[in-house]
Amino acid sequence: MQTVKLQAGEVLYRAGDISDKVYFIEAGEVEVRRVMDHQEVTVATLGKGQMLGEMGVVRNCVRSTTIVAATPLTLASIDTNEFKEAFGGEKGVGLKLLRMICDRLCTTTEAAHVAGDPAHSGSVAGMHLLGASPELQSLLGVGGIVIQSLPFVVGLSESTLVEFKPNRLGLPMAAAGQLGENHFQIEVGPDGALIVRDLESWLGSVVNGRRISTFERFEAGAIANLNAGDNEIVAGGQWSPIRFTLRLSSAMAGEAAA
Repeated sequence: MQTVKLQAGEVLYRAGDISDKVYFIEAGEVEVRRVMDHQEVTVATLGKGQMLGEMGVVRNCVRSTTIVAATPLTLASIDTNEFKEAFGGEKGVGLKLLRMICDRLCTTTEAAHVAGDPAHSGSVAGMHLLGASPELQSLLGVGGIVIQSLPFVVGLSESTLVEFKPNRLGLPMAAAGQLGENHFQIEVGPDGALIVRDLESWLGSVVNGRRISTFERFEAGAIANLNAGDNEIVAGGQWSPIRFTLRLSSAMAGEAAA
């Protein structure tokens, strides 16, 4: 174990950071912060004797919350491997059982945030991908792009310019931040529902506030349903500047406009 000391206001780790340690609070308090409705809010306060960061370490995923010292803080930190060995290592029954418990807790939490009117391919007349951050608005323009066929992939460009093809949008690396080579894909699911699929990106994606990835162990895995109307898609962690609004207009709205 190592001792870590922070002053009030200092950040221990942020959502999207790699989970490399588990912490025990020896003195002081921390605020657990999460982004909800585009704002960072404090969802819990933890104090002496409580543990931090174990979910990300057990589930082999990035941090899902931001931890900020609310008072002068003293913690004991344990490296990932040392923590896992306490439960028998990767092949140990103890760690497998702990991982199952964490998975079920996270699945329940994520399910509680699922809302909206699911969009189906037959009811959607138009798909517009708009920039939802200053960085993307400058690259895609005010009107964004129109998606005319699926599946549609968003990833890195092979040049220093924005590349727009019938089935792919490529953004230049210099402006793409946390974007992977092929980061996420918009597609039609087996039941006709429109979905977003994370394509093995190293930080996952966030769809309407719900994080998806291939390395997470949610029952839904790397897939999230899209809703009619506006959908928020973030490539990377909660603080990634690669933020889109996917606007799905209904067939009925199109007929009314005509």
